[in-house]
Amino acid sequence: MPETGSPILSFSSSNADFVMKNVFDELNDRLQELLGINRRCVAIGDADFRPGALVIEEMIRCISKCDVVIICVSNDFLRSPWCTDEVRLTHFLRKKIILMFLEDVDKKLLLKSILMLYFSTACRAKWIDNGGGFELQPEWRVFCNSLVCHICENTTDIDEEETIV
Repeated sequence: MPETGSPILSFSSSNADFVMKNVFDELNDRLQELLGINRRCVAIGDADFRPGALVIEEMIRCISKCDVVIICVSNDFLRSPWCTDEVRLTHFLRKKIILMFLEDVDKKLLLKSILMLYFSTACRAKWIDNGGGFELQPEWRVFCNSLVCHICENTTDIDEEETIV
């Protein structure tokens, strides 16, 4: 597992291909560059959950060690009992949540979720299908600067006008 304080990605297993192709490597590479380090910066269940351990224990262990949980929201995520448990645990542990919408979601599903608290009060990121692929809004630089602001105590090097709150 990356060092304590690293962000963790939370997503539905049905979105694993999209997240691994579009989010994980790009996020990890950009954080390495921004922080000037050469190690994995982003925690992810498949890589960091210990085989043979109870899933709930691993959720608690990994979420407890992180400062920020990036929740990759999709309709499948909102329908998943496991994902719901991760969100509740994250909320209970008072971890910072950043929402990253992978698609337009069913508002009825969102209204039933504790994520509605965050949706209605915090800025979020969203993937846009531009016809030739997907792009993150806001752009990666802004997203990563915001993430670092939430992780690091000293944010004086980050332009606050370029961050997601």
